[in-house]
Amino acid sequence: MKSLLLAMIASFVTLYSLVLGLGWYNTTTRYEEMETMLSQVVRSHLEEGYGKGNDPAREENLIS
Repeated sequence: MKSLLLAMIASFVTLYSLVLGLGWYNTTTRYEEMETMLSQVVRSHLEEGYGKGNDPAREENLIS
């Protein structure tokens, strides 16, 4: 009976550790994904708004 109780406790501890580990992994992965997407969005909007290089036609439209 004692060994059965210890086995149950050990399995619960193992399961709880697994769930905590997967939760941490998921949180870390989503955070890194969010940072990557945010930097890509900011870069694309800046390139769209300011352009990559000097475009004379675009500069004329901005001036007038």
